[in-house]
Amino acid sequence: MNCIDNEIDDLCPPSDWENPKWEVEDRIHNWRNYATEDLKISWLEMSDRHRLIVAACLDDIAGREEWD
Repeated sequence: MNCIDNEIDDLCPPSDWENPKWEVEDRIHNWRNYATEDLKISWLEMSDRHRLIVAACLDDIAGREEWD
């Protein structure tokens, strides 16, 4: 992960945040699993800043998954 120091927070987005391969399915701890279809469709229309923030947030959620 590359942490980015910015005016909001220190964000650690996943390495593929700029151009995610939505079709690649990884079962666990994958931020792309939390992206809705609407988000995927509009991803490239979003600013880099917004994509970075959303990807970092979804990656944080994915990282908190607990499996038995």
